[in-house]
Amino acid sequence: SFDTLPLAGQTLLIQLQGNHYDATNEFTYSTKDTSPLPKLRTAESFLARSLHDELGATDNIGDIARLKRCNSVEFDDQISSIRRPLTNHDGEHPDHVLTPKAKSITEQLDRSTFGAPDTAIPPLEFQNWTEIVADTIVEGLPKKTMDQQHHIWELITTEHNHITMLSTVISTLLHALRELHAENVLTKIDEYDVFLNIEKIREIHLTFWDECIVPLIQRAHDTGDLLNPEDLANAGSLFEGEFNPLFEYCIKYIESRSFIKTQQHKNADFKEYITWCDAQTRSKHNKLELDAILIKPIQRIQKYPYMIKDILKKTVDDDTRTILSNFHEKVSVFVESLNRAKEEKEEQQQIENIKERIESYSVLNLNSSQTNEQINQLLKTYNKFDLADRVPLLNTQRKFLHENACKLSPNPDSKAHDVILFLFSDHILITRPNKSSKKKNRIIKQPLTLDRVVIEEMKDSSHTNLLVYLNEYGSLVDMFLLTSQNQEQHTTLLNAVTRAKDNYLREKNKLYTELDASKSLSTNSVNS
Repeated sequence: SFDTLPLAGQTLLIQLQGNHYDATNEFTYSTKDTSPLPKLRTAESFLARSLHDELGATDNIGDIARLKRCNSVEFDDQISSIRRPLTNHDGEHPDHVLTPKAKSITEQLDRSTFGAPDTAIPPLEFQNWTEIVADTIVEGLPKKTMDQQHHIWELITTEHNHITMLSTVISTLLHALRELHAENVLTKIDEYDVFLNIEKIREIHLTFWDECIVPLIQRAHDTGDLLNPEDLANAGSLFEGEFNPLFEYCIKYIESRSFIKTQQHKNADFKEYITWCDAQTRSKHNKLELDAILIKPIQRIQKYPYMIKDILKKTVDDDTRTILSNFHEKVSVFVESLNRAKEEKEEQQQIENIKERIESYSVLNLNSSQTNEQINQLLKTYNKFDLADRVPLLNTQRKFLHENACKLSPNPDSKAHDVILFLFSDHILITRPNKSSKKKNRIIKQPLTLDRVVIEEMKDSSHTNLLVYLNEYGSLVDMFLLTSQNQEQHTTLLNAVTRAKDNYLREKNKLYTELDASKSLSTNSVNS
């Protein structure tokens, strides 16, 4: 037979089997005492009494306990919403310890405790560098040196604030998502898609803090001397290797923001979680919301060259200037390479977005009655075009430059058709909207390589450009008129195509010059 006990609006069935109680819900329990258990009126009092016996009156319960008739208590890894202490303020054992099920994610997270406060970095002991440096030194400092010390202190305080902000994200927001996962909530939301490798980012900044900034402050405090910027230069190696996780963060950042935005439209629970995160960051970090917080690692790394340069400008000692100059160069090279990687990723994403809008490559308008199996097989092999491919000959990543909706006509007297023109760094793509699929376009002309494009403004037609396409012999292959919706779009298209063509020709000529120089060097080497 079973004892039936109410539990949070449900029923818990408990049966005595030998020396232990089995609960048919989530709990199995017995006490160490082998005497018969007293009659229990509720499942809450049953669990409260039991857990009180096993764990003592001062413990908080943060796990679902699966307790068996033995001399020890076993816990599984599941996290529960049991958050109340086992005793009340008077030290008496309460009748109920289970928190009722939360009605919303916000309520569930507001009830949660996230452990001890994050201690990754302690508060700054000093409010200003003048509290560290001896008064006798501060009083006689020239303005330029005072400014230098201010700039060093600014780097220190902003670095501390940045690490504190990252710690908030990790200890509160990321931890909250992990708790929700443990409660089987938002399990389809991968924490990496939201927060990326932010824990590694904080580790890098903590290394910078521990190895460079702490010694800098400590030496000045111990000696009473000025803050020595040479200590900052010890971080040069960090910018060469250990900061590499920033590449991953920067490259994936746009995808992550897109994921968050999309999921908020699809998933009401996730939207509620993000709203809760925004409330947390607003209250702790100058009213900034989550999106403004998550871009901070990218913004922070961009500021280092400027902060180091400000310190360098106010540094008088020649040896120190040399050390700082080398450090500034290392940091600048790192940031430049980071920006290139970020831009390439953004360009790739733009190309992928455009690919999703293009349905097919349909330059030849042939139907089944005009072809046979042999023709179809050959066309299948070559009737394609991939925007993601690298630029032929230059072997560079293709860049999207401009999009223009206009009308295309073969000549001034013919009917014009709506087209979407896409301008890339090496060619123009002409597409026509598919009536059966509003979001898709089909390619209606071969890709027009920019070095073979001639574009001119039609003087006798309103906001219309004449586009001529030539083959490798300079002979006419195709021509058509492009009429924009207004004069501004017409002028923008004309200028964009002209600039893109000039840049493409410049890159090709540069490559040919390098190939000629290499060929000449090789010939001279053979002759010698």
